Amino acid sequence: MNQTTRETREAGYQFSLPMAETIRLAVLAALRAHPEGLTAEEVQAATGYSLNSCRSRLTEAKSCGLVEVIGKRPSLRTGIAVAVWRAA
Repeated sequence: MNQTTRETREAGYQFSLPMAETIRLAVLAALRAHPEGLTAEEVQAATGYSLNSCRSRLTEAKSCGLVEVIGKRPSLRTGIAVAVWRAA
């Protein structure tokens, strides 16, 4: 990877940090409001943020011990079993 690519990635990362925290707090609030758990799609519907942003924040929160996967259920879009998340 060249220097310009590294700098561009770093600039994008730094730019996104404040928004990532806002989304993370919204994701946690949605999960706390639904103790039965939510899928990433349901978190997206509850928060209004993009599915990719919600998935990323769920993964980050899991690594920090803030959320946990409690099971699986069919996706509303695809019917494929997806993770159900709950605030820890």
